[in-house]
Amino acid sequence: MGGLVNKTMEQVDLVPDDFHLVQTLVNKEFGFGVASSDGLLSSDWISLSRFDDLDLAHKHSWINAKCDSDLRHLVKHFLSVYTNSPYDTSACLLLSHPRQVPKEWLKGWRTVLTIPRGGVMVSVDQEGKPTISSAKHELRVLYYGPIPEIDSITKVDSSLASLRSAPLTMLFAGRAANQTANILFDSGASTCFVSNQFCGLAGIVTEPSEGLTKLGNNHRVPFLGKARVHLKLGAFQRPISCLVLDLMDGIDVILGCDFMENHDVQLDFRNKCAVIRKGRRRITVNKAPLVQESYRNQLRKAPSSPSFRRSKSSGWRAKVTLSS
Repeated sequence: MGGLVNKTMEQVDLVPDDFHLVQTLVNKEFGFGVASSDGLLSSDWISLSRFDDLDLAHKHSWINAKCDSDLRHLVKHFLSVYTNSPYDTSACLLLSHPRQVPKEWLKGWRTVLTIPRGGVMVSVDQEGKPTISSAKHELRVLYYGPIPEIDSITKVDSSLASLRSAPLTMLFAGRAANQTANILFDSGASTCFVSNQFCGLAGIVTEPSEGLTKLGNNHRVPFLGKARVHLKLGAFQRPISCLVLDLMDGIDVILGCDFMENHDVQLDFRNKCAVIRKGRRRITVNKAPLVQESYRNQLRKAPSSPSFRRSKSSGWRAKVTLSS
């Protein structure tokens, strides 16, 4: 943990509106770590102080602490629980400076909200009294999502047929819209899809459009719009046209038959990789998807992440930042 600081800091918290915004961005309500009073949300310092005693499995938790060592302890405990229950366990983490947590531990976390220096936040005194104040440093909220379930890929209907025959074998990490993304090659999908939630997190412009699209199970479902997404898989880079759907958490982009036919993609289930032809070259895609690696393998480097940044005038704008 070289380079880490270890100090007691002013207790910082989000304003209630930001808690609600975070829940909207990740499409999950907090099960632990957040208190509600007359509908106003805040960090639940009592439950956070006994984090080790809480059953975090199968829940969405909020992680915040008043000192760096406590925060590292909470993150480590969450990751250990996540290792045993990765399919429906998730958390959001509040960082007030970049060296609170080892950089390697942040692999797989995504920045979903950024409050700039001078932005509105809540400070909590030693007696636990909250006060609205201005942030002395940039604050970031990071999200760590669950591994996609085998039996469902879309929220609008039943799963794509190909997932049932080869569940998530062709799910890989890549980049979409200059953000780290989980990308699924699916021969049962007629075209390419991008997650509506990912569009919001990455600031992808969506063109309003209405219509039906056919899934791999022959069901027709309405799509929410169209988007142009720049895709990067190793040496392969190209913008692709996608339909916007409410895909399940953990899958950001689906590459369907049209993409695979246009680029002569071969799916190698035996070696768990996809091969894209680019002229005479063959580009092998086999990088493990985000948050699907064990806790030990997560201790490497932090990825770049999408974020939403709040301006001091309280307006919202999409912004791309790098995780520290």
